[in-house]
Amino acid sequence: MLIQLLEKDEDAQVRSASAQALAAISRPKEQVVLALTQALEEDTASSVRGSAALALSGFGAEEGVIPALVHALELEKNSGARWSIVEGLGRIGPKAKEAVPALIRVLEGEENEVVRWNAARVLKTITGQDLDAAHWRAWWEEQQP
Repeated sequence: MLIQLLEKDEDAQVRSASAQALAAISRPKEQVVLALTQALEEDTASSVRGSAALALSGFGAEEGVIPALVHALELEKNSGARWSIVEGLGRIGPKAKEAVPALIRVLEGEENEVVRWNAARVLKTITGQDLDAAHWRAWWEEQQP
């Protein structure tokens, strides 16, 4: 029922609440992750995409979660939804290390100051490093084999 509300309800508030409720229930996991990923990629309301991102983060490094968040971050235009996606990656923590390049791109090109600030905070959470924006790319390149 919640998945149907997330996918089909006309009211964005109902879809957002459904995403949050699905994260709390989290069973069956694969169906919930799939529904939240679809909402993150396809919903027309930025509030729903943001709720889906935060809900997905509750599944941590489960298969497909981090790539879905990174992909959404690369496509998302709305600053509120972008903040939520970045926040979701931060909630996953060090297991979201594959998101570092995308977060560095946010630091380098994001117009919204709050989203940039959140990306810097999340980079520190994920990597344990406390760098200024100008040094993240060089640090990341040094970490690559």
